[in-house]
Order: sequence, then structure tokens, then C-alpha cells
Amino acid sequence: MISLVATELRRAIARRLVRVAAIAAFIGIGVAATLTAVNSHGLTDAQLAEGREFYQQDLDFCLSGQFIQERDLPPGQTMEEFCDEAVQLSNYLQTDEFHLSGLPEIVSGSSILVILGALLIGASLVGAEWHAGTMTTLLTWEPRRLRVLVAKSIAAAIVTFVIAISLLMVLSGLLWLVASTRGVTEGLRGGFWGDVAGVVIRASVAASLASLIGLAIAMLGRNTAAAIGLGFAYLGVVEQLVRGLRPAWQPMLLGDNMAVFVDGGPTQLGGTLRTAAGAAFVVSCYAASFFVAAAFAFRARDVN
Repeated sequence: MISLVATELRRAIARRLVRVAAIAAFIGIGVAATLTAVNSHGLTDAQLAEGREFYQQDLDFCLSGQFIQERDLPPGQTMEEFCDEAVQLSNYLQTDEFHLSGLPEIVSGSSILVILGALLIGASLVGAEWHAGTMTTLLTWEPRRLRVLVAKSIAAAIVTFVIAISLLMVLSGLLWLVASTRGVTEGLRGGFWGDVAGVVIRASVAASLASLIGLAIAMLGRNTAAAIGLGFAYLGVVEQLVRGLRPAWQPMLLGDNMAVFVDGGPTQLGGTLRTAAGAAFVVSCYAASFFVAAAFAFRARDVN
């Protein structure tokens, strides 16, 4: 099994789509960071001092309960946590500088592109073989189909996780450099870098799960286009209709739970408070369901 996984890993890395997608993503991150640096300019000492003064005033007001009462706090939040999120120094520095304090939100927002890319990569690892007719050759060498599917799934999850975490770490590093040289690094809340690391890891895990879903759909449809078409149709059309027509079903939607999992915080979905752990469970159930369906289809179908 180990040798089969190793073989699938080498084949996955050797695929042109995987390499081109990764290189294009790194170039895109570099361009985005460069544009951010060009449009960001350092604050003067007077601007920074004035912003700090107003920030500290409002923070003290919030902590004293003048913004919100203890009984009105969101579930599971303390007054300190609420004020730390609601009153941030970046809101008092009304300039065009890049603020490092917004990095977790930027990484979280960028992760949607990484997750969609992982869906494409996962689908291509199987769809390309059906299209080229090499699946028959592979099964001649290893006829145990479930082992083949498991090996391909493990390879897809590993490759997409490594690519995703590399991309998001490079993005975070470049934006830190921009903020340090041409932006603002003031006002970072406690545990800031832990929050960034958490978003990066969760987004990378989400990318791995998305690659498994893409691979399973491609196995069911026997081509990459089926997985891409179904994936984008579901996320772009079906979920939008469900949110509008059946809002009570929102807690079970794949896209919403993926977003909650990446963000890491409790979020209201259709009247249900969804935690990151709960969202991870829902997304994992989607991936497992597609995998089981793909396994049954792969074992029953003729590959000719």
C-alpha cells in the first residue's frame, strides 16, 4: 500500500496541471503583495499617536460596559474578547496603509480560491486517467480497485494540503513584510499569530477535503469536466437557491460549513449556532459520502 501511495504521489506531482496551477498561484500572490506594497504608505508619528488615543478611549468605554452589557454578549464570548474584536486600532487610522491586523481575514478570504483549486486538482488526478484510457493499464498492474482509490485519495489529500499550506504561508509572509516596511503593524490583538496559523491550517485541511470530493465526483463521472461542472453548479447555483428558499437547511450546506470551518469561530447558520468542529464534521461527512459512492461505482463498473 505504501509503494502504491508513493507511486500516486509521484504521478500527482508530475502532472502538468498541478505544477502550472501551483506556479500560477505563487505568481498571483507575488503580484498581489507587490500591488499592496505600492499602494501602501507609512503613517506619520502624529497620525499614529492620534489614532492610538481615540482607540484607547473607545476600548476603555467598551470594557466598562458602555457599548454592550454582559447579558447581551454573543454566546461563549467574554467582554474582553468582544471588545478585542469590535474595537481595533486599524479602524482609527483612516489612511490607505496596509494593516497587518487584517491578515487573518485576508487569509480566510483567499482560501476560497485555494479550496476551488484543490477541487480542480483532485478531479484532474482521476479524470485525466479516464480520459486518456490509462486506468485500465493501472488496474492491470494493481487489480484491487479499492486500494487504487484509497491510494489516489491519500495522494490527492497530501499534495493539495502541501500546496495550500505553502501558498497561504507565503501569502502571510509577504503581507507581513509589506506591513513591516510600508504599512501598520500596530494594534495586533493577543494570540494574533496563533489565529493566523489556525486559519492557514484549517484552510489547508479544507483544501484536502475539497480535493477528495473532486476526485470522487470525477471517479463517478469518469472525467474532470463532470466534477468541475457539478462542483461549481452546486456551490454557485444550488446553495444560493437553498439559502433563499429553504434557509432552515443552511446548516447542512457544504459551502457554508466550509467557510465556518476555515474561519474557526461560531457562526449562525439558518438559526443554528455552528462551531468549527461541527462544520468540520459536516464537511467530512460530505467527503466520506462521495468517497463511498465512488468506491461502489468503481468496483461495479467495467473500465473498458
